Amino acid sequence: MTNNKNNMSIIESRALKYLTEEMGYSSEDIQYRYNKSPDFITSDNCGYEIKRKQGNCIYFHIDQLEKLKNKSNVDILVFDDEEDAPISIFPANIIEEGKIIDGLTIRTIKNKSGIRRRISNKKTRELRDAIKDDRFMNDLRKVSEDFSDVELEGWPKEWSIFLTNLDPPEQGKTRPVIVISEEAINQILPVVNALPITTRNTNKKIYPNEVSIPAFTGGLNKESIVLCYQIRTLDKKRLFKYIGKIDDIVIQEEIVDALCFQLGIIK
Repeated sequence: MTNNKNNMSIIESRALKYLTEEMGYSSEDIQYRYNKSPDFITSDNCGYEIKRKQGNCIYFHIDQLEKLKNKSNVDILVFDDEEDAPISIFPANIIEEGKIIDGLTIRTIKNKSGIRRRISNKKTRELRDAIKDDRFMNDLRKVSEDFSDVELEGWPKEWSIFLTNLDPPEQGKTRPVIVISEEAINQILPVVNALPITTRNTNKKIYPNEVSIPAFTGGLNKESIVLCYQIRTLDKKRLFKYIGKIDDIVIQEEIVDALCFQLGIIK
């Protein structure tokens, strides 16, 4: 029986669907293990660890990799953001730091918590229920223009970069922004949280509440700076052109660290 199903991430939910529809398991055959490795254990004593493709890499915590590479009965299922089926499946006992498997480089990270824990589906449902409350909707209308015209079916993905027109005086004119709010939240609300991005001038010093992005990363043609001290809440309709996405987990973590510095949050 699948346990703690409400805590599954979007990728894990896809994996469960794949295991039941494509590999022939019933839901009673599968045990979901929240925040443990492997993510799924089946009645025939097989394990499945679910990973999300990050650029051309997949990431493991160091202790997680050491545990999994000694398991002969565990497979790694790798998903990307677009496909419902895994883009790669391989046995866990062949993984090593730096090894390339099916074009994907195995990487490790030291931080046990990763970049950020995904919010639970339970909390997402609580937010959906709140949106049905008229008082909550009225509050949203105060911060979102023409709310009734917003399409809630589509949503910007976290770490996506868009062009938008920011109001003066903060970073006025059309410029890129990077979406930092959770994908599950972006699916629900008509607004997103984003950070302005500006071109880096030669020898410009990078402060702790800023992050440098190399040229030709995420669709940006020039070396740029994410301004983590200028957190903006933007109506989705103001994101009028998609540029690209930051898949580099190191840059993502640097942005989270800079935000924590700006907000006085200890990770």
